[in-house]
Parts: sequence; C-alpha cells; structure tokens
Amino acid sequence: MRKRAKTALALLLALSCSFSTYVSAATVANEAVLSEGIKQSFPEEKSTSSSENVIEENALEENVMEKNVVEEKNEVEKEITEIESEATEENAFYAEKELSGVLVTVQADSGVFPKDATLRVRKLSKVEEQKVDSAVKEKLEEDQKNLLQSMIFDISVLNKDGEEVQPDNTKGEVKVQFSNIPFLQEDAEKQISVFHLDSVDAAAEKLAAEKIEEKESAVEVSAEHFSLFAVSLVGKGNSFSDTVAVELGDTISLYKLLPYDVLRCEAMKETDPAVIHLKHDGDGEIAIEALHEGTARLLLTVKDDLGEEKKEYRIIVQKASLSGRAGKEMEYSLTGFGNDMTLTLRGRGETDAFELAPWEPYRDKIRRVIIEEGIEKLHVEVEAFGSMEHLETVSLPSSLKEIPDHAFYHSENLGDVTIPASVERIGKQAFYKSKGNGKKNTIINHSSVLMSEKGNEQYNSAFTSVQQTAGEEEQEVKKWNISMKNVQFYTLPEINKCFFELETEGNQYANYYLYTTENPDEAVTVKNFTDNSGSFKRDLRLIFFKSGTEWQVPGTSKAFTSYLFDLRDTGLFSFLPGHTYYCTFLMSPGGSTRPNNETQLLQKV
Repeated sequence: MRKRAKTALALLLALSCSFSTYVSAATVANEAVLSEGIKQSFPEEKSTSSSENVIEENALEENVMEKNVVEEKNEVEKEITEIESEATEENAFYAEKELSGVLVTVQADSGVFPKDATLRVRKLSKVEEQKVDSAVKEKLEEDQKNLLQSMIFDISVLNKDGEEVQPDNTKGEVKVQFSNIPFLQEDAEKQISVFHLDSVDAAAEKLAAEKIEEKESAVEVSAEHFSLFAVSLVGKGNSFSDTVAVELGDTISLYKLLPYDVLRCEAMKETDPAVIHLKHDGDGEIAIEALHEGTARLLLTVKDDLGEEKKEYRIIVQKASLSGRAGKEMEYSLTGFGNDMTLTLRGRGETDAFELAPWEPYRDKIRRVIIEEGIEKLHVEVEAFGSMEHLETVSLPSSLKEIPDHAFYHSENLGDVTIPASVERIGKQAFYKSKGNGKKNTIINHSSVLMSEKGNEQYNSAFTSVQQTAGEEEQEVKKWNISMKNVQFYTLPEINKCFFELETEGNQYANYYLYTTENPDEAVTVKNFTDNSGSFKRDLRLIFFKSGTEWQVPGTSKAFTSYLFDLRDTGLFSFLPGHTYYCTFLMSPGGSTRPNNETQLLQKV
C-alpha cells in the first residue's frame, strides 16, 4: 500500500511539472507567431488568416491537453484519498476469539488501541463464576428481576509488551459482539442483559439498554472499559407462583392449581377466549378447561389469612410431552399412569433456562422424582418440583451443586430427603410446607450449607425436621480441618510478574486475604484485615479457593493455589522493584465473613 501511495504521488508531481512546462511553451509559440505577423505588417489577408489558424489550433490543443492533465490529476488525487482511507481502516482494531462455543469479537476505531494490540478472552473458574453470578443477582434484585442463566467472559486487550490497555474513548468507539449465545431467544417474558464488573469481587454494573443491540444469534454492546462481561438471561421478576401451566385438553379446578381459596375469577380482556373456558366443576369449584395452546391472563379474587386480595395469574396451555430435551446434554422422561408417574432426569451439566419446567403439565400426577448422576444445576424459575400434590420421594445425585428457590415448595406429601455433600446452595423456601394436611418429614443435610427456618425459610419446622452436619458459623468452622502450611514467593522479571504459592492442608474451603506493609516493625493482627463493622475487608481478599482433588498432590491432603501480580504499581497489591514488603496472609475457613477462633495468620517476608 505504501508503494502505491509513493507511485501515485510521484505521478501527480510529474503531471504537475508537465502541465506547467506545456503551458509555458504554448504561450511562447503564440507570442512568436504574433510577433512575426506584426513585422510583416500583414501584407496579405491570407497571411493574417493563417496566423489566426495557428493560434486557434494551438489554443485548441492547449485546452485539450489541459483538460487531459486535469482529469489525470483528479484521478490521482482520488486514488490517494482511497489509499489514505484504506490506511485509516488498516489502523482500526479487529480481533475475535472463541470460548466455550461463543465467538467474542472486538472492533474499535483507529487510534482507540495502540498498534499491534491483541485480544485475550479468559474463561473464569467455577468459583469466580459463582462470585460474578452473585454480584449480578444482587444487582437484579434492585429491579425485582431474576437471573436465569449467564455466560461470563474476562476480556482484555494487550499491547505489544503483553500489558493490559484500556480503550481511548476520545479516539472513537468500541463494539463487543457475542455470537452463538445458546440461550438467545425471542421471548417477551425474558430479556437479555449485559453486566460489566471491574473484578470478580466488584459490584456488577448493568449496561444501559441503548448500548445493547440484539441480533439474530448475537448480542453487541458498546464498551468503554474492559474486564469482566456477563451476558445474562433475565426473567421479568414474576412471583414464583403467578404462572401455572395446564395440559391441553385438561379441565382442572383452580383450588388444585393455586395455594389460595378463589372467590371470584374473570378472564382479562387481552385473553383469547379460544385458549381457555372458565366453568364450574362437579363440586361447584371454579375450573379451567384448556381448549387450545396459548396464554391466558386471569384476575382472581383470593382469600388468605390476611383477607381478600386481587391477584393476576398467567395460565399457559401447552401440549405436554412425556419426554424431551431438558438441557444441552440432558433429557427428561415420564413413565407410569394416572397419579403414579415417575419423572427422571438423566445426562450431565445444567438444564436450559425455563420459566416453567417442560414436565409442568404433569405436576399433579408425579409421585417420584429421580435426578441421575452427572446433573449439576436446575435452571427452573417457577417451582421445579413444587406444588406436586402426589410427590412422595426424590433422589438427588452426588453431582448436584444447587437446589433452586422453591424447588419443592408446597409439595406437601414429600417424604424424607437426603441432600448430598456436593450441594453448595439451597434456595429460599426450597422445602417449605405450609398446608395443615402436610406430611411430616426429615431432611438429612450432608452439605456444608446451613439450612434455616428463618431468613430464607428453606423449611417449615412445623412439618420438617433437619439433621445437618453444618451448625452455626462459629461451630461450623471447627469442622473445616484446613490450615496454611507454607507460602513461597517467586519473581518473573522477564514478564514483569510475581506470584505467591500457598500450600494448604485439609478437605474444605476458605477465603484468603493479603495485607502488605513496608514497615518491618508493624505488628499485623486480624484487625488489619477488618473494617469498622468487624467484617473482613473485601478489597484485601485474594480469591475464594475451594480445596479439592484438582489442586491436591496425589496421595496426600496437601493442596496448592497461587496468585499472580504485576511488578508495578497497579493498585492495592503493588510490588515495585527495589522495595521490601512484609506480607501477611489470613485464611478464613468455610468462607466466613468475620473472624473466629479458626482464623489463621501466616506471615512471610
């Protein structure tokens, strides 16, 4: 391209010189003809005419030549303009990386990033993903919305020295596109939101709607800063019980669907009368007859302990299937007849994001739920196995990591349940019973999650007793059996990095914090790690590290984790060449947020 530009400029210069030379020569020729005519005093008319013809011919030739030169000059200038435009486009930034099947593309105007910049997209660890999900959920709660599913990307742009750089937004715009997001779909009841976080421990910032553009199979956002991005499928925040499903062709009483006494019911004006028909059943109760697939909205007057209240409900009429897809690598199936059906989930990983589970129309016919090994999470917004009138038994696998909110809510006949040690979260009101005829049961909780009848009301002690190894936080941490044994410090000056390596021993998890000082006489205690409220300072936390076989030395209980830092002033954790730092690590077993008698300090110069 540079060669083309030089050639074009040389041609323009040559044409300019030729044009100047030609005009001068033509002018001299004309002057010579006129001078000769004057000396001859025009003795004959023919001679004058001949001179005029010469002048006219020269003038015509001059005009033609001038026109050709101007046209060639314009063409050259046009080519130079095109070359300059191409050069500008060449300096613009474009890069793409694929991660977990999603194509991440970053485009920026010229000058926004330095020349020779490169794109890096990093997959987060499971622990880091949990932190980001928690931050996103916390942000969504402000708008009374629910997180259904997320994909998280750590995106950065590096200069030629491998250092992270941020866009110069004064030079232009940056676009980030996420293609092939698996849960992209057109659904009025769900929406896509994009969140930005400065780090895994930072608060989530929701990008404004005008900065997000949804395409057929992609989401594009305008970015002003790079680090963590979470592309999330968000529910509109309906109450967990304001949507119910009815099988096409069924007639069902409202009192069986809803946990209220229904006094009056009317279809709202936007409801298609062809979808449902309201009538009274043989017992005189208000019932729904499901006529066609679709959605109906009902305005109900219900009565509970607080009196009468109007509530809006959404009724989804759907053709039920006895088997089908539940996730990317998961399927469900229903077997049996009448009110004695068995629901089985088999496969691995996580389910798709559902507002209502695909087995919802059979809810009042399911007696047994079997979740096979390999399944980790259930992304069902409305009572995955809740309000199942006949449900008696459930089998949970050792691979299960999470029991969602209201999972077995109001399944009043549910018997004893064993929660495996693998579970890391038990949602609010997951096993809550409230009806007077509810069957009493026992939950044996082997997980490290402390179940409570207060706060999240995971169960109701009037119907359910819980046997759990996890006690109150102070008692619980004594069981972690984890300790810090050693810490090593390494420097890698060739890449301007340093890192710590911590050796721990035990079989549970902990939070780690780091305090640094350049004063060798400073007496560092636990108070250096806490704020005025007595809680650990979040900005001193390194990472939530869970011990496990993936970090353990084979045949031992020893585990290692490491933390990488820049050898330059990047903020709180700064390690500058030529300085001496006195470092103290704090470990809080069980992830507790306040100090206890199991908190450990380990100092290393």
